[in-house]
Amino acid sequence: MFTWKDELVVGLKEIDDEHKELFSLFQSLSSDISADKNMPIIESAVAYLDD
Repeated sequence: MFTWKDELVVGLKEIDDEHKELFSLFQSLSSDISADKNMPIIESAVAYLDD
C-alpha cells in the first residue's frame, strides 16, 4: 500500500531519507491495524507522526 518509489526522490538526501522513513512507518502502521495489533503500538506510531 505505502511503497517508496524512486520517482518520489526530490534530490535532497535529508528530505528523501525522511520521506522513506515516513513511508516505512505508514506501511508498518497499516499492517499493525490490519493485524489488529494492540493499541500501544498503534498509538506510538501515531504520536511519532504527530510530532
